[in-house]
Amino acid sequence: NNSVEDAAKGRFPKEASRPMTDSRAGFVEAQGSGVQLLMDAELAIEMGVPIYGVIGLTNTATDKEGRSIPAPGRGILTTAREVNGPSVPSSALLDFNFRMSQLEQDLADVQTWKNREKSRLESLAKQAEGDKKHQADLKMRTEVVEDMARKKRQGAYATWGQGFYKGLPNVSPLRGALAVWGLTADDIGVGSFHGTSTK
Repeated sequence: NNSVEDAAKGRFPKEASRPMTDSRAGFVEAQGSGVQLLMDAELAIEMGVPIYGVIGLTNTATDKEGRSIPAPGRGILTTAREVNGPSVPSSALLDFNFRMSQLEQDLADVQTWKNREKSRLESLAKQAEGDKKHQADLKMRTEVVEDMARKKRQGAYATWGQGFYKGLPNVSPLRGALAVWGLTADDIGVGSFHGTSTK
């Protein structure tokens, strides 16, 4: 940014950084500091750390050449992009209660599968008493069942949890991230934007 040109146009120094305007004129150096401690919610609860907010979504707009797309507004447009209209119904996945019921059902199904497999293996173990080779094989199969149950639970959370909206053209990243918590755009308390004023 050229401060001499800005002054000639009647702009004050505090107006040097104006990333959302067509008159932006380049990078503006500044100094400052701040600390934000971010951590997983489960860890914060476990440690008893005070929680002041939840970050529902972070996003960046890049052109694959540089680190940002400088044109004003494109970043938020990529965050709010979605296909809507009469031929594209609103996604039922936005309904928190629907997703929760589906998640609970999937997790119950995983537990039923795990219990059934373990019961079957326990029956086989009784039949194989004294056969060390067979017992070792059954122990390995039990570990496989545990591992597969963990993967199935992860799959259920991936389907119905925090990333449920990814890849859905009719649910924007912003709307999906809010819906994870049962929120809408009307519930946003703070929005943060970083702009460099570059052209």
